[in-house]
Amino acid sequence: MSGAPGAAGTLPLRSGEAVPAELQAAAGGKAGPLLALAARGHPVWPGVVLLPPADGPLTAAALAELQRALAALPGGAGPLAVRSSAAVEDGSQCSYAGQFHTRLHVPPEALAEAIEAVWASTRQQGVAAYGTLLAQARQGEAGDRRDTAASGEAAAAPAERPAVLVQPMLPALVAGVAFGADPVSGHRGLTLIQAVAGLADDLLAGRCDGDRYRLDRDGTLLERQLLTADGPLLQDEELLQLHRLVQGLARELGGPQDVEWALDGQRRLWLLQARPITTLQGLADPAGAPGLWDNSNIVESYPGVTTPLTFSFARKAYSEVYASFCRFMGVPAPLIRRHRAVFATMIGFHQGRIYYNLLSWYRVLSLLPGYGLNAGFLERMLGVQQPLSPEQRRSLRLEPRVARLTDLLRLGSTLAALLLNACTLEQRRRDFRRRLDRSLLDPAGLARLGSARPDELVGQYRRIEADLLSHWDAPLINDFYAMVLYGLLGGLLRRWRLDPDGGLLQRWISELGAVISTEPHRRIRAMAQGLRGDPELVALLAEGSLAEIRPALAQRPAVAAELSAYLETFGDRCLGELKLETLSLRDDPLPLLRSLAAAAAPRPQARPGGEAAAAGLPESAAGRPEVPPEAPKGSSAGAPGTARRPARGRAGRPTGSLPRSLSPGRRLLLGWLRRGLRSLLTQRENLRFERTRVFGQARRLLLELGQRCSELGLLDRAEDALFLEVEELLATVEGTATSGDLRALAELRRRQWQQHLLAPPLPRRFRTRGIPGLDLPRPGDLPAPGGLDPQPGEPWQGLGCSPGRVRGPVQLVHDPRRWLEQRPGLSGPRPILVATATDPGWVLLFPHAAGLLVERGSALSHVAIVAREVGLPMVSELVDISQALRDGDRVDLDGASGRVWRLEAEAEAEGEDEAEIAAAGPAGRQAPGCAAAEGPDHRDGR
Repeated sequence: MSGAPGAAGTLPLRSGEAVPAELQAAAGGKAGPLLALAARGHPVWPGVVLLPPADGPLTAAALAELQRALAALPGGAGPLAVRSSAAVEDGSQCSYAGQFHTRLHVPPEALAEAIEAVWASTRQQGVAAYGTLLAQARQGEAGDRRDTAASGEAAAAPAERPAVLVQPMLPALVAGVAFGADPVSGHRGLTLIQAVAGLADDLLAGRCDGDRYRLDRDGTLLERQLLTADGPLLQDEELLQLHRLVQGLARELGGPQDVEWALDGQRRLWLLQARPITTLQGLADPAGAPGLWDNSNIVESYPGVTTPLTFSFARKAYSEVYASFCRFMGVPAPLIRRHRAVFATMIGFHQGRIYYNLLSWYRVLSLLPGYGLNAGFLERMLGVQQPLSPEQRRSLRLEPRVARLTDLLRLGSTLAALLLNACTLEQRRRDFRRRLDRSLLDPAGLARLGSARPDELVGQYRRIEADLLSHWDAPLINDFYAMVLYGLLGGLLRRWRLDPDGGLLQRWISELGAVISTEPHRRIRAMAQGLRGDPELVALLAEGSLAEIRPALAQRPAVAAELSAYLETFGDRCLGELKLETLSLRDDPLPLLRSLAAAAAPRPQARPGGEAAAAGLPESAAGRPEVPPEAPKGSSAGAPGTARRPARGRAGRPTGSLPRSLSPGRRLLLGWLRRGLRSLLTQRENLRFERTRVFGQARRLLLELGQRCSELGLLDRAEDALFLEVEELLATVEGTATSGDLRALAELRRRQWQQHLLAPPLPRRFRTRGIPGLDLPRPGDLPAPGGLDPQPGEPWQGLGCSPGRVRGPVQLVHDPRRWLEQRPGLSGPRPILVATATDPGWVLLFPHAAGLLVERGSALSHVAIVAREVGLPMVSELVDISQALRDGDRVDLDGASGRVWRLEAEAEAEGEDEAEIAAAGPAGRQAPGCAAAEGPDHRDGR
């Protein structure tokens, strides 16, 4: 049966009667869906839809036709319900609920007046205000996740007349609303039902409450809250019928619905209205899969906001490397293949920042026997401050627990693999370096990249991927053993009460030997030594531009040759070296030149902190300043790279030695672990430098590929490749791309990147439910800054990473590259640098620094290792220290104990006046979280 419009513009609303789609659209947001549902046989309460005339009042012909159609319906001769059905009502983006006029119990003779009142309601001030407020709220949402076009739906009140839905009043025994999801929490697996006796208009207007029922997705009743003691208004069969109706409508209409319903005197179910639950937009499902995100150590490699190209490269590397690691540890290959999806999610990308997906790390680790023990090692390796409970760890197992005998056999197999890997580790290192030399291009090959075809660039990248990323065995196994020995050694020292504060362990892992991470610092100091007889060049390196410096270097071929040799070896060891958007030192050597100038300039040092009395430190009970015994009195720690004599305790024994009362067996064990750990850490640093070479060549290849795409008109600029994923770039050349419009995709991602730069940083650790991007912490949920606020005279307590005692002014470094480039002059003491995180490229800042204070980091970080080797005092794990201090504040830093004291301002103290403090202070200053300092340096115009 087909429902054709009447001559005066009416449509029948009856179950089983079809209406053309174009007429359903003309019927508005409320009546249109009901016409569609009635055509599909749903129990829609019958009525008539009056389409709006173009202009003028309601004509007599239209009114007569409407009354004839109503008379043919059950109860049509009695009181009527007259409702608006505007085009903007009950939409997927906004509902306009209650904004337009509705009249109930309308006598047939007052029908015309009720219709005119509905039409007039479009001009009400409240309707316009609703649209404006909704548009403003949508545009002001954090992250602006919705397209602004969606907000445009609510930007203004509709000017045209709405359609009108007219129905006989339903003699309801019970009525109410049902939701296909929880509109408040966002829980999608629930049906919520409210019911009242009679009509539900008071319930809908919020003037009364009703019985409440909650059912799960299978229709099982979870909760029943009754308004009175007279018993439930709905029986179990009726609840299940409503549940099936609501869930069926969600499937048909493309999302959970807000449904008005009623039971008549024969307890037949009627559908009165169905509209989308608009509050679910952008709301995460609290019953969704949990996520636990932490950037404790990974922030050292990927600080701040980064680009899709970098993240996609890192994600593939983590997936391949740790799948290989599990193979080396004896995990069966079928088991690894079965859980490839877990390996692919070991890191996540949130508002442009890279985080560990901790739950995936625990799940991968659960594939190894001895999971309970290994999990503790994992937490120390990742720098996790809040470990999971044993129960939480057990819940993350990927495979069911096996019989004890089977687990013991698997553990034995893994131990055998560990022993074999330990015996073959040195051979693996040699094989890895040979593979590296074979796969990476030599200087001549790199020089030819400028003329390489796109397919040649992709071929070389695929070789690096196949030969190195899939065979990263030596660095990973070496790291694993270093992690295990570090944990064992620290645990034994604590258990035997030899190192309660961790200072002894930090001294034991100092002086690692031939660590390539310290070589840049040594070379910078050696080059600086040769520059000290050329103050004119030193001043130019400190403050000149590259355009001014290059001619001066051309006139000094010996200096230029030394710089060229440095860049050939260490050109990829730069600030943010693992971020593909970072300009390497080959591309922009200015940070290196600034560091050379700082190392060559004869400047006063920040004073050693041995004399605690002048610093205002707390006094002991004897009335003498309480100086940590680990800090040697009169230490020259403020001068990086100077030789340091070992501190001696009261008995004249070096503080890094063991007590004579320790048994020979324990002494031998600790000595063996110490030597093994120092060897592993040395190799760890050297192998990680090779990682820098790999990332450097990957950067060159991908940016050259971006240049080819720019030349071919696929991208506007070569650096737009940074906003594509690696596979999107390669697929364009290999013929497997699903979209050829790289320009539009890059532009979209660039806009998102710019938004991420402006957004406040997410917390160090947070949890999500369901789709992570919908459940990120909002700005109001972030912890307030400045949580590190000791009592007057009390120190901040962090993690001592590099021993030494120094006192002086601080400088905050939010963007180290920009800070280096903007350093003014070379007068004044070297400041103590304060940062949220560091990376290996921070060696360029060491000539400028008397000490380091870092919010996040570990004693095994690259910067901590190099700081110990060159004698730069360092303390990390100082939460919010960059918020608690300002440029020019003075502190006393003890890198052995991890304590930091804020000092009162001192004028003309021991030859250091306020002018000298100011000279070291304000340059390069910018507000915390300043967006302009982060991101791809290729757009800085250099």
